[in-house]
Amino acid sequence: MSLKETAVNLETEALKANDAFMSVHAKNFAKMKHNWDNAKKACLLEEGFSIRELARTSAYLSNSNYHYMADEMNKFLYVYFRNKPYDLSEDERTYCKAFVRLEMKKELESIFR
Repeated sequence: MSLKETAVNLETEALKANDAFMSVHAKNFAKMKHNWDNAKKACLLEEGFSIRELARTSAYLSNSNYHYMADEMNKFLYVYFRNKPYDLSEDERTYCKAFVRLEMKKELESIFR
């Protein structure tokens, strides 16, 4: 197998892992978005609540949810890779985890804008 084929296979594996994780936790992300949208509306209607406070709250929630979801991701991917009919090297698993972590971070950032 050529280096290019290996890279394509690794990218495909990372996409599969990400799709699996995101589909399992789609309800969690939807609930976070719904709760944040409601909180934003309430804060914007409340007198005396500044945009700066809202931004700080957004950053805090994004960070705390990131740590929670990172733990969930590690648990999920441990089982996901263990149940694969073939073995992936530690480097390949690390790449997949980093890819899923990055995509998860992007999703959280899109929620808590």
